[in-house]
Amino acid sequence: MILLTLQVQVTVINTEFDFFWKFRDVLLTNDNYRVRYDELKKNFDGKEMDDYREGKNAFFEWLMETPEFKSLSSHGRIQLLP
Repeated sequence: MILLTLQVQVTVINTEFDFFWKFRDVLLTNDNYRVRYDELKKNFDGKEMDDYREGKNAFFEWLMETPEFKSLSSHGRIQLLP
């Protein structure tokens, strides 16, 4: 039996924390970034959670400096639901 977990990040639109959608959009539209993030997760599989969180934090800090992330505004969101 395989147990899968799902995590959901909920934020209020147009608040200071309304930027998580940018991570989603950049990863959905950039295969290289998505592969890099998947590799990070694989590299930390079975290791200490604090180490994984540190690595993930470094990845997302780096991602926030990419042109793709910086170019997104709240008006440019990918609409996943009709």
